[in-house]
Amino acid sequence: MKNTMKILCVMIAGIFAIANAGAYAQLGRLAGNGQGLGARLGARNQQRNPQDPAMNSADAMNAVPQATAVPGTTRPATAVANPTPPAIGAATPQPAATSAPAVKSDGSEFVVPANATAEQLVEKANSLLSANVTFETEEEYGAWVNKMLVTVGQIADRILKLNPDDKAFLEAITFKGQVLCYQSSLDPSVLPKLKAYADALEKHTRVQSLDQGKEAALAFKGVYLQAHVADIAENNGTKQALVAAMTEVAQFVKAHPETADMTADLVYPVAVVAANTNDPKLPAQIWTPIRKILADSDSEHAKAALIMLEGAIRYSELQGKTFEWKGCDAQGKPLDQTKIEGRVVLVEYWASWCQPSPLLHQQLAALYKTYHEGGFEIVSYNLDAKLEDMNAYLAKNEVYGIVLSDRATVDAKETSLAAYYGISEIPTMILVGGDGKVAAVDISVESLAATLANVFKKPAPALPGVQTATDASAATSATNATGTANAATSSPSTTTTRATTPAATRTTTGATRATTSPAPGGPTRSATGAAGNQRPATVNATSQGVVTPNARPTTRRP
Repeated sequence: MKNTMKILCVMIAGIFAIANAGAYAQLGRLAGNGQGLGARLGARNQQRNPQDPAMNSADAMNAVPQATAVPGTTRPATAVANPTPPAIGAATPQPAATSAPAVKSDGSEFVVPANATAEQLVEKANSLLSANVTFETEEEYGAWVNKMLVTVGQIADRILKLNPDDKAFLEAITFKGQVLCYQSSLDPSVLPKLKAYADALEKHTRVQSLDQGKEAALAFKGVYLQAHVADIAENNGTKQALVAAMTEVAQFVKAHPETADMTADLVYPVAVVAANTNDPKLPAQIWTPIRKILADSDSEHAKAALIMLEGAIRYSELQGKTFEWKGCDAQGKPLDQTKIEGRVVLVEYWASWCQPSPLLHQQLAALYKTYHEGGFEIVSYNLDAKLEDMNAYLAKNEVYGIVLSDRATVDAKETSLAAYYGISEIPTMILVGGDGKVAAVDISVESLAATLANVFKKPAPALPGVQTATDASAATSATNATGTANAATSSPSTTTTRATTPAATRTTTGATRATTSPAPGGPTRSATGAAGNQRPATVNATSQGVVTPNARPTTRRP
């Protein structure tokens, strides 16, 4: 299993509450690629910042810190990684800060003056975390990152020895936490150190005397708990170990309901352990008491978290089940289901601020034109907080099929199709068969093309931004004895930019998935995504529906 969930949990590296522009830039840089508890705590603090411009209720509920440029390096051409994802939480994100040109490291960036002040040390640590450095090999890259982490940790210790003011003090404990988060993402054996650090913050007099310090302690403890559960899942841990870890999670969110939305991020690892131990009753055993804790809480955070958790669980169990249609068009008119009955339908979640959307819509347009007459339909569910932003995008980009709006759905007091299924990554695509049952979740555009070609017995068109199998020297699609389409499709052209920190996002194919949907219909958890399910699905074009569910396990994070 890929290292996905652990990275999602631990690459949050800020203290999520330092209310000044510099600290928010730092948080945006680090949480912009990270997910889960940290980003959401940061969002809540940002909403409390009296210097922030006024936001409407939907914007405020979904706002997160503006992401700025993350540290970047140039790597060998064989290495592939995502560019910096777009900022999230605003209908019209601000452009990211322009980073300095990448240069080859000569080691001078690690020199720290012996007589540096606390402010100079903070600046030095930030410069290391935002450095653009070129590497020739993976070994050079790994060595540089390790040295950077050690140096930043040493800088934090020096700041703390200088009896700094509160601002520098909070920066220092931020740096120390960042280092442990990053190191534990590389080496799970560091997790106990992260736990010990979070525990120490909870008992530290000065930390607890500061509101931001209290949130820091909670944030790092939450990150540890998420990472610990993910590590159990990734390393084939026992259900006893998972139950113990999730009991600790339950106690944590009960005591601190403002952190309760972290539970939705743990649906996937719980499902993994249940599958690995062949115990289908395990998820219910774990989630039943946590659901009760959230339902019984008076906290609005807990109530919102329960919605998120229910959606995430519903999504995790979606494969092969009947898709529940929700949503309204821009005028607030509910979806006319007669338009999709008996058809193979792609449900696509998107937003105008999602960087991959224009390319993906070009790709989907090609598929729509090729297969629509044969029985293919697209339902495009928009997640913009403002209708005018969706309409402006539609005026510039061709979006084929039926377009629904989450904003209009919520305004009409209908159930959000995003909140109902816990959608937190966009683009997210779900393929529904002619019988209304889900044939594939988290499907990629390449897999979609292969599936439609197999279903409708018609070659897939060339897709913008996607290399052909011949060009990529990849294996071509094949069909096995049962008629299930197999074999991976090709990968697109590559980019060589990667973050210097271990928080680099995952390699994708096709349209890169952005960091996350601020659905106005309800809070959704944050996540860095991948290209989705790469296996073609098995689906019948007629109302007979799905022949055999896709063999790939249903997951939120493949």
